Amino acid sequence: MKNRFFTLLLLAASTHAAALESVSLQLRWTHQFQFAGYYAAVEKGFYQEAGLDVTLLPNGPDKKLNTIETVLQGDADFGVANSGLVSVRVKGEPVVALASIFQHSPIVWLVTDPNIRTIHDLVSKRIMIQLPPYESIELLAPFIAEGIAHESLNLIQTSFSVDSLINGETDAFNAYTTNEPFYLLQHGVTFHTISPRTYGIDFYGDVLFTTEKTLSEKPKLVQRFRDASLKGWQYAMEHTDEMIELIHRKYAPHKSIEHLHYEASRMQRLILPQLVEIGHMNPGRWQHIAQVHASFGLIPAEFDLSGFLYDPTPKSNTWMFYLIIAASALAAVVFLMTSARYYKLSRRLMLEISNRKKIEAKLHKLVLTDYLTGVRNRRHFYQAADTEHQRFERYHHQYALVIVDIDYFKRVNDDYGHLEGDKVLYQVAMILQNEARKPDTVARIGGEEFVYLLPETSLEEAQIIAERVRKQVEATTILLDDGRTISVTVSIGIAIATKQDQQFEQVLTRADQALYKAKAEGRNKVCLSH
Repeated sequence: MKNRFFTLLLLAASTHAAALESVSLQLRWTHQFQFAGYYAAVEKGFYQEAGLDVTLLPNGPDKKLNTIETVLQGDADFGVANSGLVSVRVKGEPVVALASIFQHSPIVWLVTDPNIRTIHDLVSKRIMIQLPPYESIELLAPFIAEGIAHESLNLIQTSFSVDSLINGETDAFNAYTTNEPFYLLQHGVTFHTISPRTYGIDFYGDVLFTTEKTLSEKPKLVQRFRDASLKGWQYAMEHTDEMIELIHRKYAPHKSIEHLHYEASRMQRLILPQLVEIGHMNPGRWQHIAQVHASFGLIPAEFDLSGFLYDPTPKSNTWMFYLIIAASALAAVVFLMTSARYYKLSRRLMLEISNRKKIEAKLHKLVLTDYLTGVRNRRHFYQAADTEHQRFERYHHQYALVIVDIDYFKRVNDDYGHLEGDKVLYQVAMILQNEARKPDTVARIGGEEFVYLLPETSLEEAQIIAERVRKQVEATTILLDDGRTISVTVSIGIAIATKQDQQFEQVLTRADQALYKAKAEGRNKVCLSH
């Protein structure tokens, strides 16, 4: 009887497995956090819940597969491509964009020559790109925008290895800002990033796609695959630490935990999961991307993108759309015929708009604000820091970074409890906010760690502000619920941006080192990074 039970159990399991439809997804590169959403969809059972058995096919320097060609040839059902997908579509290939994972492309130039700061400095230099040209159009488009002739560029097929830049085999290397910069930072290589976004070129990145044949023959499968994939991405971006451990253990043991954390943090700024629905695509933005391709001569000036963008809305709901239009038209007629009704409805509408604006403002504030202290959160701080560093690189406007850490904060939580610890965090945050100037950014980036981003500020000016904060915190007494009082101190580290800082993270590292120096020298102290 027992054996029969296990036989039936195995039979049920095999029947369920057989019911799953097998599909494959061709990735753009080797396993890494770049594809975290698809790993989450596999490991959390989202694909299985959708009736799918999905095989993830890695790419890499040993394969150098063109993902678009792989899918068109039928070697994979789905693929991940960059915005060059639109160029392939206009040329007649039946590709369909399902979702864009990155709202901003991660592709940039990396250079190590201190004399190369802009794309104008790249004229006649050796430039590595991924061929064919549509794979790298976002890197080439800035030259058009700046009036630089294509013939003046010395383009080389990429080696897919940043070692080519280190070894002097190229003057500029095409890279993902989520990946290769970490390698250079770890090896102490001074570099500079040239981003297309600086020149107004802002494309989508890592676009999930399939073919018209797959879509027409298996529309429900495509919808289930897309929905499960986006569900996986939502999970991955909300559980980055869990996904980093999983990816390192199962998919990418060749990548360190630190590298995966760097990749995840950079991707947050490109995917913007708190601000934009994951997978969102704007038809107008795709039209602009196609026009950039046309201006480079990759596609005709006149083109048609019909059928290129996947429509997840069921066609059966079309009648509802027209019904809504008809109802709206009828309401408009009644609206015009009765002036009194018009007045009441107008007042109601204005109130509704006002309330909606207030709600949207509150939601926007929640996205950018630390829930406990009311200052900016880590996400907003990094966005502001990136913007400030780009401004520094372009216009040489000095800025300073100040890191503030509450001394022995763990003792506060241990001795008084976390609720009282929260009061301490809030009080310190208020002191920081009160000492901030209008253009400054105050943010909480860790448990008891705060930062100041100070535009147009010298090292000496930053030190004055930091000392004022330190003294104010030291002099403040915080009243607890049980009538007791508590006082705390802070340690502070300061750094200013220099021309040697190729990325904001380098300024952050030096400020952090100054902070640890302050702690090592007895705490309740301000230390500078020179």
